[in-house]
Amino acid sequence: AAERAQAAEELAGAPSARDPWQAEVQRRALGLKVRIDRAKARVAAGDPAAAWKELEPLAGRTDELALVDTQFQVLIAWGKPEEVLARYAVLAPELAQSSLLTMKKVLALRALGRVEEALAALAEELRRNPAHPNGPALQGEILSGLGRSAEAAAAFERARANGDRTLATALALAAALG
Repeated sequence: AAERAQAAEELAGAPSARDPWQAEVQRRALGLKVRIDRAKARVAAGDPAAAWKELEPLAGRTDELALVDTQFQVLIAWGKPEEVLARYAVLAPELAQSSLLTMKKVLALRALGRVEEALAALAEELRRNPAHPNGPALQGEILSGLGRSAEAAAAFERARANGDRTLATALALAAALG
């Protein structure tokens, strides 16, 4: 809330606010951030339907990475992974190459039980971005769920090598090692 108030003050006092076009651009950007923040808060509170209502007025904006990522996050939490995949399939190529959105695709595939496809998409992402902060841990989780303990352990080791020092990853590694 304090960030929004400060941003509103900066917007009101900004020299560009005198230019109506610049003022409108700034107002829309601030509105986008506020809606995304409110949607994320509603998802965190366990209400993805309310989160989606926050994002509905922005449905036509498919060129904003943060917005599309939040839409995908909400849809996954809402139990609509097939909608994530449908939307991912029609993304502009530059957005489809985003690590954030690729990870949402992987989560959607996993939620639908299409784990081999999820692993293939994740492997491709990790080839493009070997230092991905969350990819190896997710790969380890999926492999562990398939009973592929040795591969899961290797993935969790890569996660730790990439800087993942979370307790969850350490415990998952220990479990995979048996």
